[in-house]
Amino acid sequence: MVCCFLHHLLLMALLLAVAGSDTDPGDLAAMQAIAAGLGANRSPSLAWSPSADPCSAWAGVSCTGGRVTAIQAGNCSLSGSLPSAVRSLTALTRLELQQNRLSGPLPSLAGLAALQVLLLHGNHFSALPGDFFTGLTSLQSAFIDNNPLAPWPLPDSLRDARPRQLLCQLRTRLRAPPRLPRHRLPRPRPPRPRLQPPFGPSPRRLCRCPAPLPLAQQPAGRRPLLQRHLLRREHDRP
Repeated sequence: MVCCFLHHLLLMALLLAVAGSDTDPGDLAAMQAIAAGLGANRSPSLAWSPSADPCSAWAGVSCTGGRVTAIQAGNCSLSGSLPSAVRSLTALTRLELQQNRLSGPLPSLAGLAALQVLLLHGNHFSALPGDFFTGLTSLQSAFIDNNPLAPWPLPDSLRDARPRQLLCQLRTRLRAPPRLPRHRLPRPRPPRPRLQPPFGPSPRRLCRCPAPLPLAQQPAGRRPLLQRHLLRREHDRP
């Protein structure tokens, strides 16, 4: 009899707690799992208490109509891992966990169609699942650089995101084709100037030049000095 009374009393207290909570029951369970995985109860800047309501008492959590829409816990000294329960927050638009000490493989975010901003850079995440970006049709910016991720191919699920608005900083170790060796091209040499012969007929002045007179018939004043000396020697001979 006492056991049945205690059971009913515990059930009524749980129903009253859920009814008095501002957070959706499904989001409440997901946020409690996320808080335990991130170690948010040990963070001095967050101090997420398991007994408090996330939408009304947790710092960095924004809600609309009881649904969690934003988790902004960047640079809050978190050390743990991101659990897969984050996929249950289907109304989430911003997930900001950058500049912490989170490690382990990243869970898949497939199905979070409302997610617009994803900030996971500056952590210690080790792996990325193949369906990480599947169904993220509203994604506008994603930063996952500065993580020691294992080499992974660029997933086809990125095609679901809007190509004009997506600003994705994926400066991780992507599997890329091998680089081709560089070949230095020779420097172009300037062309050498060529002397081209004159075109067209010769000038008339050059064609009508008179023939030179013999040495004896040239005037004495116009003769060069050597020619006058030779003429004198010829006259002085006996």
